[in-house]
Amino acid sequence: MALTNYNEVLKYLDKLELFGIKLGLENISRLCEILGNPQDEYKTIHVAGTNGKGSVVAMCSFILKEAGYKAGMYTSPHLQSFRERMQVNGEWISENEVVEVFDEVKAAADKMKAAGMQATYFEFTTAMAFLHFKKRNCDFAVIETGMGGRLDATNIVKPLVAVITNIELEHTQYLGDTKEKIAAEKAGIIKEGSAAVIGEKDAQIQQQLLKICGSRNAKATVVEKDYEGRISLLGEHQKRNAAVAAAAITNLGKAGIKISSSDIRNGIEKTKWPGRLEVMQEKPRVILDAAHNPSGALTVADYIKSQKNGIVLVIGISSDKDTAKMIQILAPLAKKVLVTKAKHRGSDCELLRKEAKKHNKSAEAIEDVKEAVRKALKEAEGSTIMVTGSIFVIGEARGLWHDIPE
Repeated sequence: MALTNYNEVLKYLDKLELFGIKLGLENISRLCEILGNPQDEYKTIHVAGTNGKGSVVAMCSFILKEAGYKAGMYTSPHLQSFRERMQVNGEWISENEVVEVFDEVKAAADKMKAAGMQATYFEFTTAMAFLHFKKRNCDFAVIETGMGGRLDATNIVKPLVAVITNIELEHTQYLGDTKEKIAAEKAGIIKEGSAAVIGEKDAQIQQQLLKICGSRNAKATVVEKDYEGRISLLGEHQKRNAAVAAAAITNLGKAGIKISSSDIRNGIEKTKWPGRLEVMQEKPRVILDAAHNPSGALTVADYIKSQKNGIVLVIGISSDKDTAKMIQILAPLAKKVLVTKAKHRGSDCELLRKEAKKHNKSAEAIEDVKEAVRKALKEAEGSTIMVTGSIFVIGEARGLWHDIPE
C-alpha cells in the first residue's frame, strides 16, 4: 500500500534504522536495478573523505548551477529536515516528491524483501535520491558518500570525477584502524578511467592514493595550493575545500563539459552550507559548527584561537566518536563550557561533564541542547558562543533561529 503522507514516510524510514549499517553493494545494486538504474541517467561527481565532504559537494553544486546546469546534490545526515538530503539547484526535495519517490523505492524494496534481501535506511534513502534526480532531469548529481567508499551504498555511481577530500582515523570498526586502511576504503570510489582529485596533504597517503589511481587508469590531480578567491563560508579550512571543488570542476572541463573560470569563482562565492561555522546572530555572536570528530575539532579550535573576545563553548558529541580527544582539544580554549546531549546518538552528559572538568573547571551539564544555548546567551557577557560537537547538536540548536519541520 502506498504511503501518501510525508510524516508516515519519515516514520517508516526511522524504523529502517533498526537494521543498522550494512556495508556492501549487493542490496543497493539490486534495488536500483529494479528501479531501472536511475543513477546512470546523469553525470556524477562522487565525494569521499573524513572532513569537508559536504562543503565540497555544496561548492561543486553551486558551480554547476552557475554554469547553467541542473545539479542534484545528495548529502547526509541532515541538520533539521530530511528534505535537505536531496536538493536540485539548491532547492530541497518537496514533501510530495519525497512521498512519490518513497512509494517507488518501497515497491522495489518489497520485491527484494520477498527474495530475502532487506534494505537499510541509507540504502533506501540513497535509492530515493538517485530516483529523484532522474525525475527532475538533472544534468549532474554531486554525491557525498555516507561512510567509507568502496562498500558505501552510493558507490554504484560511475563518476566522471572522484574526490578524496582528506583522510583521518574515523569509523575504525568498519574502515580499518590505520589511515592507510581507511584511505584504501575511501579510494574505492575511484573508478577505471575516471578523473580523481586528491585533497589530502600527507605525502605518504597522497602516494598511496596516486598508486591506486595508476592501477585504475584514473587521471589524478593533487591539490597543491589553497583557493585564493573570495569564499562565502567562514574558516581557513574552506580555502582548501574550495580548491578541491575547483579542481573537481576543472576536471569536468577537461572532459569537454563547458564551465568557465568565472562560473567556478561565482559558484564558490555564492555557496551556502549551513552548520559550518555558521553565524546565527551578533551581540552576542553565536556560531554553529558540526565538528563531529577530532580533526573537525582542530579546525574549530583554529577558529576559536582567531577570536579576540573569548568563547563560551556549548558542546555535545555523538556516542560513537572520540569524545575524550574532542573535549581535550576544545574545552581548554573556552572561558566556560556547557556540555549537552543531542536527542539522536548523544553521549551521556555526565560523562562528558567529567571529561570536560579535567580541562576546564567551569564545565557544567545541561542535557537539553536549546536550554544549554539559552543559558550561554544569558551568560555570554560579550564572549562569542560556539556550539559544536555533532551535526545533531547543531540541528537542534539551529531550531532556536530557524524552526524547520523534520
